[in-house]
Amino acid sequence: MNFKQYFEARQSNFYYEKIAKTSVIAVVVLQLFYICVFCFCYLQYQFDYLWQLVLPPMIVSFVMILIWVGLKNHQHLRINTVMISCHLVACVLNILGVKFLGWDCGFYLLIIMVLAVNYIHNFKTNTINLCIAIVELFVFALLLLIYEETQPVYFIGKIVKEFLYVSHFVLIVGVVIVYAKMTNISRKIVIDTIESKKNMIEQKGRYDFLTGLANRRNAGEYLKTLINMLDDKKIASFVFCIGDIDDFKKINDTYGHNFGDKVLKKIANVLTTNTQDIDGISARWGGEEFVMIFTNTPLDKAFEHIDNIRQNINNAKIPLHNQTISLSISFGFIYNESSVDLDEIVQKADELLYKAKTSGKNKTLYGVM
Repeated sequence: MNFKQYFEARQSNFYYEKIAKTSVIAVVVLQLFYICVFCFCYLQYQFDYLWQLVLPPMIVSFVMILIWVGLKNHQHLRINTVMISCHLVACVLNILGVKFLGWDCGFYLLIIMVLAVNYIHNFKTNTINLCIAIVELFVFALLLLIYEETQPVYFIGKIVKEFLYVSHFVLIVGVVIVYAKMTNISRKIVIDTIESKKNMIEQKGRYDFLTGLANRRNAGEYLKTLINMLDDKKIASFVFCIGDIDDFKKINDTYGHNFGDKVLKKIANVLTTNTQDIDGISARWGGEEFVMIFTNTPLDKAFEHIDNIRQNINNAKIPLHNQTISLSISFGFIYNESSVDLDEIVQKADELLYKAKTSGKNKTLYGVM
């Protein structure tokens, strides 16, 4: 998985909704904290105007709640708006806090905080994150140059300044830890989702989309495994059987390809039903060809089982308008008890199938290797 896939998956991940919601709650709680501190300072130090201090936090709280509620039906827009608003809030509070109460209160730590978590949210392009970082660095530098040595509008005592500074420091550490943890969880969810989709795609690549049976690749891998198991004496024998629907081209030409698909599904259903009680698989080999592979079955039982399947298919009737269509299939199978090459097994089974087709069809022929 490359970074592009990761960020694309993160962009649509539901965990961003939780990150945005946490951000709104954090901002509102912070504003309530400021209002309480400013009211205390107003009473303690007899400020001229309380509204200059408490109005910005009240407006910020109202706007954040309005964004969250007003955009509830536009999830993606709401998340991006909330995250950008958090950066704007940090800049505004930084400017107002430093101007009115001074540099030593630690309001500038808000910009450091949002800079630290800037790349937690992935916008449409990382250019947006970069622009946000540049703007915030510019605001920080400007405030540092103008207000570091400048007297604030309101004077507050050293204890209150230290309290605000420590509060801001605890806030920045807490936010970084919480967001890092949430991002780590989000990353795990995304990776698990991608792995799940990858496994699903791989599974689809191993099964025939029309019949639901294992495809040729899957059956071939299983056959290779059985050959190795036979070499290691883990199984005593296995049967590889190829079946071909008789006159399938004629069926397609006469009744149409949609009916031909019904025939393929019917054959697959019969094979699945009749191989559930044996140790093996049935698969679509390609076109109108099917294979069955099963293990540790004596030759006479294998022949009886396969020929019963042939008869079941021959007895099956598929309705079409006001009539029913009969089917037949020819089988050629190899009973193998010794080490042999995979291509040789397939070739021998194909030869037997060809012989069954050219000697009257609707037959089961076998060979031993």
